[in-house]
Amino acid sequence: MILIKRTDPLRTYNHQKGNFKLNYPKNYEVQEEDNVLTIYNPVNGLGALQLSVYFPTDSLENLKEELKEHLDNEYIEVEDIGSYAYGNFLDSDNIFWRYWLHQLENNTLIFSTYSCERMDRSKEDEEIDRIIKSIALN
Repeated sequence: MILIKRTDPLRTYNHQKGNFKLNYPKNYEVQEEDNVLTIYNPVNGLGALQLSVYFPTDSLENLKEELKEHLDNEYIEVEDIGSYAYGNFLDSDNIFWRYWLHQLENNTLIFSTYSCERMDRSKEDEEIDRIIKSIALN
């Protein structure tokens, strides 16, 4: 497996409709279809990050509660990280899931998921965290 070092160059993806951008490793690919972005490493990837983009008319009051309600699973511990809410879960098929809910200043809402096999659960964390933390308005 190839690990990304913090000094490795990143590419920037600009989502025109949502007026936001994110950075991703140069060896990853981004596909967009109907406001869903899929980001993955086509050669050495172990999982896929998907971002679903929504355009609500009102802002959400509590991202943590909104994510908990959306996931509808009492076993998922959801944390409020400031600009987003986050949770993770290991399902009965040994698939490890990570979830995020962002709301940008322009009210764009981004629901993100990452999934991989349980045995691979931390191998792409650095790359995925860098992508998630890079989400910002254009």
